[in-house]
Amino acid sequence: ASLAALMNEAAILSVRADREHVTLADVEKVIERNLVGVSSAPMEDGWGKDHRAMVEAGRAVLWSSKQSMNYCSEVLRVTIKPYGQQMSGVMLMPERSDAGKTTHFTGEERADTLDDFIDGLAMLLAGRCVETVFFGPQGVSIQTKGDLVAAADVAYDIVTASGQYPDQAGGFAPFWPEELIEHFQIPKRDMEAGVYDLMVRAHIRAEEYVNYYKPVILQVASELLAHGSLYGTHVRNLVEDHEVQMKIAKDAELAQAGASQEQRLARAEEDAAFWRGAAERYHEQLGAKAAEVERFAGMLVTSQSIEEAGLLAKRHGEAGEAARAE
Repeated sequence: ASLAALMNEAAILSVRADREHVTLADVEKVIERNLVGVSSAPMEDGWGKDHRAMVEAGRAVLWSSKQSMNYCSEVLRVTIKPYGQQMSGVMLMPERSDAGKTTHFTGEERADTLDDFIDGLAMLLAGRCVETVFFGPQGVSIQTKGDLVAAADVAYDIVTASGQYPDQAGGFAPFWPEELIEHFQIPKRDMEAGVYDLMVRAHIRAEEYVNYYKPVILQVASELLAHGSLYGTHVRNLVEDHEVQMKIAKDAELAQAGASQEQRLARAEEDAAFWRGAAERYHEQLGAKAAEVERFAGMLVTSQSIEEAGLLAKRHGEAGEAARAE
């Protein structure tokens, strides 16, 4: 009955738009209206609106990039339009219940490794990291303070109850420079060492994701300022297009690096062949010169023998003449 009512309202929207078929956008619009109600007056233009659009765009993009994981549900809609007391936000598809047990859409109940937990914490810190990346450490706002508190609570549960912490794979306790901590603005006081460690790791990873998807975040924020809200399917398509482009660019870079390596190897082989030839020519020249030296030495020996024989004959001749004279 609920599904029939949903499709009926979506069909009404389709007829109003003069379309023959119901689209996914019609269904999403009905779900949005049922979840949050009718939007009120839009926000006034200014830095606050731009800031909020950037934060919500970052959350939507990062969550859409991880919706296949068991810690991110599907993004239904992102908006900067006020709905009642809610100023803006990202609407997620509700979790479903199978056999009386609530799970995520992948059917998994929890993260498997500490790395998965850190990835999930990074998604909670998406809004705060968008602020630090795009606006700097002085651009953080109270809008993302709740994300920080929620992430700290989850980090505490991970440390105390997950059985995955501490991670002994690295074999050492990380040291975080104070200037890095000041940039993140993560309060160290009243926070256990393990919780603080996970928070910093998650913050670093979230900023890496923000930098990776920065072009998409900027585009979604621009479209939010222009239209007020976007459907999750549109955001997901932008994310997938960006991932494809990044993969193509990476493959091209690897191919270029491989071609450069092949060129370097070919050049090295040419150089080696040149020097081998030069060495052979040098050895040939050395052999020729050695033969010439030997020939010259033989000539010297021969000439010296002739000269000595002449001197000896001369001495014998002189001696004979002296004997005859006597």
